[in-house]
Amino acid sequence: MDLSQLKIHFYGRYYLADIKCVYDVLKDSYSTTYDFHNDRQRMSDFSEPVSADFILTENTRPSYCSGSSIDVGHGLNPALGVGSSKQKNLVKVLTDEFDVICLYGQLQKDALIRTGYPQEKIIVFGMPYSIDLLKQTDDAQKKKFLLSQGLNPDRKTLLYAPTWNQSLAGGLLQKLFTKPKPTRQFFELWWKDGKERQRVEKLCNFCRVNGLNFIIRMHEKSRYDKDWLSLYSDIFDKHGVAGHYMNEDADSSPYLKYSDVLLGDISGMNTYFYVMDKPVVHLNKGVPFEYKVRYRVGAMDIRDRAGYVVDEFEEMLACIKDSFEKPERFTEKRKATVKKYIDYVGGECVSAIRREFQRVFSL
Repeated sequence: MDLSQLKIHFYGRYYLADIKCVYDVLKDSYSTTYDFHNDRQRMSDFSEPVSADFILTENTRPSYCSGSSIDVGHGLNPALGVGSSKQKNLVKVLTDEFDVICLYGQLQKDALIRTGYPQEKIIVFGMPYSIDLLKQTDDAQKKKFLLSQGLNPDRKTLLYAPTWNQSLAGGLLQKLFTKPKPTRQFFELWWKDGKERQRVEKLCNFCRVNGLNFIIRMHEKSRYDKDWLSLYSDIFDKHGVAGHYMNEDADSSPYLKYSDVLLGDISGMNTYFYVMDKPVVHLNKGVPFEYKVRYRVGAMDIRDRAGYVVDEFEEMLACIKDSFEKPERFTEKRKATVKKYIDYVGGECVSAIRREFQRVFSL
């Protein structure tokens, strides 16, 4: 069989991490069409084929196109922690939806096989997004980006990138769960006493006084109960903070590559910083994300968070400062966590993608 004649169709959001990098690796080896549906204005030559041999998608398959579906968008998420009945149902939804599932490492593969999913239909491709994340930083591009955010390119940068509300945004999970009551304001912690605004101001002032850029990157505005960036805009303007929602700028790469320390919680952003061997200060020792932790198949055991984990606000500020001063402090833990969950990073992923997709295409 001449695999170069295979027709593969990419469907999803171009800037959603792994799908972009898989597309970049495979596009010249096969007859390829694509519909990156959140970026049609930029990519005017999208196409909607009636059929393809394989559809590579980051969430759901397109209604207009038939073909075997390959999930390239859940990488680190499915298959782990399948103890509860609802978690097992989530895995069943994924396995019913897709003919082939791509995963980051053997740990996830072993767990998925235990659910009865055939191992030949599993691709382990590492973290494709790391191909871009680990490319050498272009200092001129970094300066241009920081200036575009109204920030000082000579300063180091703190990125706050939290997970979203515990309310659900849609997609496959809506087949399983009803919408819970949201629990987030700007922070998951520190708002029930009515003093969140003071803490936001203190954090922004802390960054300014310590000569740090501060970027806030929140999920789509629709995932939150209020427009927190607008509500605190006077504080952000006063201290020169750059803030936006992901739907306003879909490309996470420059925010990840050009930031030095991440302030996060249980967001997948943590893993990207681990791969780049950059510090993360994790909020919430008690993990008040009960809904996500209990009812969603977790990407990573929260005990494997690599870096400071804090509940107290003043402790958080001290840990942020130390992370800038001694970024190597948790290097070994970060490397151990990456090794546990991710089989390939950077250039290793290119070979794995080519090899594994060729194997599946030949089945």
